[in-house]
Amino acid sequence: MGFKPTFVVTITAGEVASGDTVGNQPYASVKEATISRDGREDVKRTVMAFGPAARIVSEMIPGKPVRLAVQHDGAKLRVVGLPRDGREAA
Repeated sequence: MGFKPTFVVTITAGEVASGDTVGNQPYASVKEATISRDGREDVKRTVMAFGPAARIVSEMIPGKPVRLAVQHDGAKLRVVGLPRDGREAA
């Protein structure tokens, strides 16, 4: 597995789903989330989170933007956690 840069985006969730993987690891996902990033057009992507980051995503309120640190995982974005500056709200 190669280097995957981490970057900060603003995610506006629609429907949030959560549960446990077959390995009993918590996960959360948001399909068709709106992803906003400075200097780029908004895009729709699936957002996934596992382990401790799953709690952050599972508690997202639909329609309320949240800043999160993410990595590309194919066409999806995988949430790493909160940005290092600690600011959640957009």
